[in-house]
Amino acid sequence: MFALPSHQENFGIAVAEALACNVPALVSTAVDTHKRITEAGAGFAEADDLPGTLRLLERWMGLGASEREQMRAAAGQCFREHFHIRRTAVRMLSLLDDGLGNTGSKR
Repeated sequence: MFALPSHQENFGIAVAEALACNVPALVSTAVDTHKRITEAGAGFAEADDLPGTLRLLERWMGLGASEREQMRAAAGQCFREHFHIRRTAVRMLSLLDDGLGNTGSKR
């Protein structure tokens, strides 16, 4: 697992890198990507304080081998669905098309 109990991260590229390697992410709720991570089952999020960090570690340590393996698979899937450059590029092009009023573009 990768832990980032940060007080503020707007993206946390190291989190995306961990997910890309099928490594679950334990993050604080101050890391902006925490909702995507937790909704995907790719990690846990808690408050950005000492008790929150301890809960993250305790939750991870309380998982069994099969639960950790499921979370590893979810981490890779989360990366592919939300953070892979191809997905990001498609979303960016869609936003640009919408902003320019080109809703009928052929892509």
